[in-house]
Amino acid sequence: MMRRGKKWYKSRTLWTAIALVIVQIMDSSELIIEQLEALGWSKEAIALARLYATMLLSIAVVILRLDTKEPIEK
Repeated sequence: MMRRGKKWYKSRTLWTAIALVIVQIMDSSELIIEQLEALGWSKEAIALARLYATMLLSIAVVILRLDTKEPIEK
């Protein structure tokens, strides 16, 4: 349970968990792409799916990178 007054989006654990879920999805992205090809999706749709997968992975990397930075002391 979070402390009173602390905003949910300031939880480092939450953002780390979100990033790790994205990485797990990305781990199986090639399998998903192969299934889309087998279903007969167009090359453009598959390219768009790959683009979205790359964007999600980039977001996960940024989240994990921000989580590992030490806070700036004033």
